[in-house]
Amino acid sequence: MRDVSEHLKTMAAFHHDVFSELTLLTKLFLVIPVSSATAERSFAAMRRLKTYLRSTMSTERLNSVMTLHVH
Repeated sequence: MRDVSEHLKTMAAFHHDVFSELTLLTKLFLVIPVSSATAERSFAAMRRLKTYLRSTMSTERLNSVMTLHVH
C-alpha cells in the first residue's frame, strides 16, 4: 500500500513537470514569428549600406547607421 502511494506521488510529480514544460514550449512556439521577413529586410538594408567603399566602417558606426535607416 505504501509503495502504491509513493508511486502515485512520483507519477503526479512527473506529470506536473512534463505538463509545465509542455506549457512553456507551447508559449514559446506561439511567440515565434511566422516568417523571417523582418530579419531579411534588415540584412538587405545592411547590404545596401555596407558597400565596398564603406567596408572599412567600424561596427559601432554601422550599428548607428542601421538604426537610423530602420527608424
